[in-house]
Amino acid sequence: MGDLAGRCLITMANPFRLRRRVNQALEAANVRPLRITDTNVALTALQLASTGFGIAIVEPATAHGTQVKNVEIRPLDMDIPFLWGIFSAASKPLSETARELIQLIIRVSATRIPRIVAHDPRHIDRVADATFGADPHRQDV
Repeated sequence: MGDLAGRCLITMANPFRLRRRVNQALEAANVRPLRITDTNVALTALQLASTGFGIAIVEPATAHGTQVKNVEIRPLDMDIPFLWGIFSAASKPLSETARELIQLIIRVSATRIPRIVAHDPRHIDRVADATFGADPHRQDV
């Protein structure tokens, strides 16, 4: 994270998703970028980085799943978790085709995104707690 000090940083604008965790990581590392440019689209951040405008911090699916000329993907020295998921109606069982599609998405993602973790959906509250902090109002049953 120290390499970001005094540099232009390009990252996501939404303060409720990746941006909040980027801000926390910068603060924890006591790093102050020269400026932060916000965008609502990760691909736009990568395209800006390709012009030399700055360094983009985007979520891993876009970073590793999109090839942008003149962009090199480098790992950060600090973990910034990002969650994404596949949602379905709890009251309607998934078809076999849908289950196969989910497994295919997991397999393809695992080949492209370093350190990706497929979490058991029955324990997603634990993942959310680890990422966002425990919900003080939730009572475990």
